Amino acid sequence: MNMKHLLEFRKNMILLTVASVIGMAYTYYSNGGSMDNEGFTIAATLSATFSFWLLVSIAILEYKKRKNSIQPEKTNDSKVSYYEEKERHKKNKRKKKNK
Repeated sequence: MNMKHLLEFRKNMILLTVASVIGMAYTYYSNGGSMDNEGFTIAATLSATFSFWLLVSIAILEYKKRKNSIQPEKTNDSKVSYYEEKERHKKNKRKKKNK
């Protein structure tokens, strides 16, 4: 998954978690402060599930950010030296022709 998809996934998990918590609060207060109903159980299960996947997505995003920041920059020393050598050879060839 690329970063764009992970960021969108994280945003969706935040929204679903908040919606589940609101659902838990609604069922709790609509049933007179009782947690012994199926609506509350379903909302709590969904909230726990979405929270878990939210934490997983945050962990993956942080891992990818650290991996990208620690990765050393790649240098093209071999290509640069190859082209420098090629240019030097062309200059020497021109000098020989002019003599």
